[in-house]
Amino acid sequence: MKRDIDVIRKILIAIEAHQSANPLEVDIEDSSKEEIQYHLYLMIDGGLLEGTKSHNLKLGMYTANPTGMTWQGHEFLDACRDDGHWGKAKEIALKAKGFSIDIIKNILVNLITEEAKNL
Repeated sequence: MKRDIDVIRKILIAIEAHQSANPLEVDIEDSSKEEIQYHLYLMIDGGLLEGTKSHNLKLGMYTANPTGMTWQGHEFLDACRDDGHWGKAKEIALKAKGFSIDIIKNILVNLITEEAKNL
């Protein structure tokens, strides 16, 4: 399964909006349960979320139980929250043929910094 940066962003937005004391259950429109579990697994592994994760090699299944967002997760979400900045950052990253969380976050921070200079 391929990592999808848009799914990661949507998951962070959904987790931030979660107001219940119940365990985090993430449901993203147009994403399968398997895709969501895979991305939750990656996000815990990558330090964006706290929680537990497992991977069944025999079945090729990923399971993740997020318990909250980390500081890094909040920082990335704050940088990518604006739809306009998000679209521009993805466009720049695609042109540069480089697409990682760190690259996209740096592009977003630069876009926000430039905009702030013009205020």
